[in-house]
Amino acid sequence: MNMRLIDDAWPTIGYTNGQGLQAARAKLEQVRGMHSAIAADQDQHAADGVLADGLLERALERCIQIHEGKGDLDSTDLAIFFHYANKAAEEAESMLQRELPHLIEI
Repeated sequence: MNMRLIDDAWPTIGYTNGQGLQAARAKLEQVRGMHSAIAADQDQHAADGVLADGLLERALERCIQIHEGKGDLDSTDLAIFFHYANKAAEEAESMLQRELPHLIEI
């Protein structure tokens, strides 16, 4: 399982085009897979801690909703949710490198 969220595709989540939607969907699935992998290696509590207690997943879900035009959310909301997701992803990667380096694929 690839535990690196921030890659070349990551910034496109913040763009209001088809690439953003595609990247957000892919990263959401990756976060869910990471949660399962961390929980299997450690436990549910550890997985929740690394991935911001579900808030990273929720931020990506909101980015997807914005890209799909659901609700009354707009590009400003996309910027807010993407900014949060970016900070949470940075913290998750940092925590994995410090605490669970054996889970990171190089």
